[in-house]
This record gives sequence, C-alpha cells and structure tokens, in this order.
Amino acid sequence: MKKFILFMLISILVVGCADNRTMFATRHDLNTSSVVKNRKTVGVYKYKIKIHDRISVLFYGHPELSTRKVGAFQSDTTGILVDSSGYANFPLIGKIKVVGMYQEELTNYLEKKYAKYIINPQINIDILDKRIAVLGAVKKPGVVNITNGTMNLFEAIAWRGGISKIGKQDGVLIIRGNLHNPKITLINLTKLSSIRSKNLTLYPGNIVYVTPNINLLIEQGLTPSRILYLLLNSAVSLKTLNAF
Repeated sequence: MKKFILFMLISILVVGCADNRTMFATRHDLNTSSVVKNRKTVGVYKYKIKIHDRISVLFYGHPELSTRKVGAFQSDTTGILVDSSGYANFPLIGKIKVVGMYQEELTNYLEKKYAKYIINPQINIDILDKRIAVLGAVKKPGVVNITNGTMNLFEAIAWRGGISKIGKQDGVLIIRGNLHNPKITLINLTKLSSIRSKNLTLYPGNIVYVTPNINLLIEQGLTPSRILYLLLNSAVSLKTLNAF
C-alpha cells in the first residue's frame, strides 16, 4: 500500500505539471480476445473469476438452489464466496475450483454437473461487487458498481458527481493492471482527438483518477504542505480502497 501511495503521488505531480501525453502503454492487463475492425483492435471483454469474488447463481425453476430470484439481481448481496484456495461450494455438487474460469465457462460447467440431478438445468451466473474506483478531483470520490460487465469513462465520472472545480479535464488518468504492474492512460477530455484515440472502456478493478489543478491551488494561496495533504488525501482514500 505504501508503494502504491508513493506511485500515485509521483504520477499526480507529473501529470499536474506535464503536457498531454500517455505516461505508460495504453494496453490494459485484462482477459480479452481481440477482433480487427476498421484497422483498429477492439477488445472483447471476458471476466475471469478471482479469489474472494462472490458468485450470484440463478437456477431457473429451482429457487431452493439459487442465491437470487428471477428479476431480483440487485437483492443478491451474498452469493457464493470463492475462498482463498479458489474454490466455491455449490449445493448438491460441493466444492469446485472456479478461480481463473470465465463466467460463460463456469455456466456451461455447472449445467453439465447439475444435469445429473436436474432435467435440462438452465443456470445464470454473475459476479457480485464488480467495481471501479473514481478518485481525485471529482465531486463525490468513491466506488461505482458495474452491473453490465463494463462501463464508459464518462458514465463512471457522472456517477460520482462529475469533475470538481479544481479538476483538470486534460488530466484524467485511467489506471489498469495491478499494484505491481499498473498501466496508466492519460486522457484529455478537452480534445476530441484524444478521446477518439484512447480506450475509454472501464473494467472491474480499474481506477479513474482526476488530477487536481496544482497551479489553481497555488493561486488560491495554499501552502505546499497543504497542497501535498490534499493530493495525498484525494489520491488514496483508505476507506474507499479497503471497500474496493
């Protein structure tokens, strides 16, 4: 965590004073397949199940085996936990190692397993608590839940109230990858060319950080120590990251 905080501070200071350019590679460390369309590579997103995910399961016609009811996805707050060894415990069939499986892959696997107990089983699964963190100079920093697999950058910022008065519209960071190998893309929302050339699709686990305008803070007469405090406080909200 300390390394991540230091990394975020360095990134913020660089972006706050730098010109508009991509700091690192824009390719994201995700589980995707690709198709070529109009000479551009388009990522086809597929979510892989991870340790500590919670799997929401719906067995059509068999509510006793389900963790949610038909048409009531939002009411499922428990699901089936993927333990630290990568296993999930399902009714009737017991523990199955699910970590690393795609959602569609697990659905097909479960339907084959449950065919021994249920005639023509039809199963729908989803992963609970897929989130994006939106931090920095936005009006309501925090997390955004994803219910449709992915989310657009503009949607995520809008969910957190939009960019605040001190936020730099030409300094929006999308942080992908992981804490050991973060990949940062710098987005300039004031230039259509920048928006068109960047991948604005967000995936579970991504972080959006809107950098504050350091020059504006200086003009407001804030001391360097106060500015550093504000940067640190907006860069890493421990409450937000712990929930995330």
